[in-house]
Amino acid sequence: MTNMHLYDEAVSKMLDENPRIETKEVLEKITEMGYKGSTTMCYENVRKLREGKINNTTNQLVTIFWVPPKASNLFYIDRRRLSKEEKLFINTLCTESKEIKRAAKLIRQFKSMLKKKDGSMLNAWIKNAISSKIKEIKGFAKGLLSDFEAIENGVNYHGVMAR
Repeated sequence: MTNMHLYDEAVSKMLDENPRIETKEVLEKITEMGYKGSTTMCYENVRKLREGKINNTTNQLVTIFWVPPKASNLFYIDRRRLSKEEKLFINTLCTESKEIKRAAKLIRQFKSMLKKKDGSMLNAWIKNAISSKIKEIKGFAKGLLSDFEAIENGVNYHGVMAR
């Protein structure tokens, strides 16, 4: 018999705080807390808890109407400023779609570049954006190439749009 059920609350909290936490890390943490059961039992329990959270997430998201401009803006806003529902929405989108997850990463990288006023990163970002095959981001990146030097200077000296 296993003592895994004694750690359900702690595991659930870990999954709430970081939905992408690796099961290996969960096992390490609960082992430190005194878990003495098998690795297989832990992995199975974490899988069941994740499935329950995904099912609950899907049910919660149905009640909120998300328009594309509002949804896409969420990727640009600092995650600390997002509501619980907004974070849940972003996590669900990124879990369900590799393309959206890639777009979110590119958006955050672009914002970071602007915030740091580091135009040296612009060329590499544009190459990554174009190779992403995400139509909207690819188009934006190609537009940046039309006057690359001016855009790079704008990033370096003015921190355009860096809020």
